[in-house]
Amino acid sequence: FAVPVAASVAVGRLGCFVGGCCFGRETDLAWGVDFGDGVHRHPTQLYECAFHAICAVTLHTIGRRGAFPRQRIKLYVMAYMLYRFFTEWLKPEPIVGMGLTFYQWSAIAFFALFAGLFALDSRVDAHAPAVSA
Repeated sequence: FAVPVAASVAVGRLGCFVGGCCFGRETDLAWGVDFGDGVHRHPTQLYECAFHAICAVTLHTIGRRGAFPRQRIKLYVMAYMLYRFFTEWLKPEPIVGMGLTFYQWSAIAFFALFAGLFALDSRVDAHAPAVSA
């Protein structure tokens, strides 16, 4: 179900763009968007839409190859946490500690959690008896 989740979030971010929420900091880049306040901002919703769409395609390809069974949703969440950690610097969010936003701290925590689950499931899969077709 990782592919439909990634595709759904991609579509949802288009809704954020149209609705004018979740935008980024001010930018001088040519693709900066004015969301009605006279300030050209990073269209972080479109960046995130592209990220999730690429994830959906990548996860679909991985799934067709049978790679990472039981692990794809964890890979997706870990990739999103990395993405979110770095793109938070493009958003006007308040710093809560050590130069990081609440979302960056959350991304660190969730990445660690899902990396641990990934490692745990990898060990379980390595010790599971092989199933013959």
